[in-house]
Amino acid sequence: MKDWWSCGGIFDVDAKRLRLTELEAQMSEAGFWSNQERAQGVVQEVKGLKSWIEPYDALLGRVDGALDLEEMLV
Repeated sequence: MKDWWSCGGIFDVDAKRLRLTELEAQMSEAGFWSNQERAQGVVQEVKGLKSWIEPYDALLGRVDGALDLEEMLV
C-alpha cells in the first residue's frame, strides 16, 4: 500500500484493516460467543469496518486496472 494514500483519522484504511484482523482473531477464540452482548458489539464493529474496507478495495482495484490500461496504451 502506498503511504501517501492514507490520510489518517477515519480514512486510515490500514488501521481499519489492523483492527478488523484483531477483531476476527477475537471472534475465533474459544468462549467468545458465550458473552452475547460483547459478541454482538464486536460483530457490529466488524460489519462497520468491512463497509469501509470492501468498497475501498474495489475502488482501488478499478484504479489499478485503469492505470495498467493506461500503461498499455502509452
